[in-house]
Amino acid sequence: MSSVAIDACCLLNLIAAGNILHENSTKLGFSIFVPKVVAEESIYVLQPDDDQSGQLVRQKVDMNRYMERQLLSYCDIEGSVEAELYVKFAVQLDDGEAACLAIAKSRSWIMATDDRVARRMAMEQSVKVLGTPEIVRNWAECNCVSDGEIALAIGNIQRFAKYTPRANGPDSDWWYRKQGTNDT
Repeated sequence: MSSVAIDACCLLNLIAAGNILHENSTKLGFSIFVPKVVAEESIYVLQPDDDQSGQLVRQKVDMNRYMERQLLSYCDIEGSVEAELYVKFAVQLDDGEAACLAIAKSRSWIMATDDRVARRMAMEQSVKVLGTPEIVRNWAECNCVSDGEIALAIGNIQRFAKYTPRANGPDSDWWYRKQGTNDT
């Protein structure tokens, strides 16, 4: 099984989906690893406000919840090669993306990011990259998810994580086709 180093933007999107990182649908075809620097970032999702109907409020993500259920695992920069790559990549990327790319490059893993600069740098380093639409599609296909569940996940990502893929991005055509389906 492949290993994926995931950055904060993709991780936030998967958490916001609500039904992807769940015990009953964890088949993704790969294991997801969260670098410590990503886990330490202030990761939150928007959720409905209990006090004001129609309003959204920030809710801090409890990473331990996902780690304890073994839906995600931590990883960290190890050794001088990864440390040197991290420093090299951090010149152009945020710390989370730099750590993901350093780990993925060094360990021959996949990197998960939606950041355009990070994706370009990963491709330049011959590192395979997945973005949110590709991960959602993989989850849907590995778990035989209904179109209604896919539309719910996509709607939650768009509403609670404020993410929409670029029109010409990988699997964006699939994403836009599935976002409006409502059969369950």
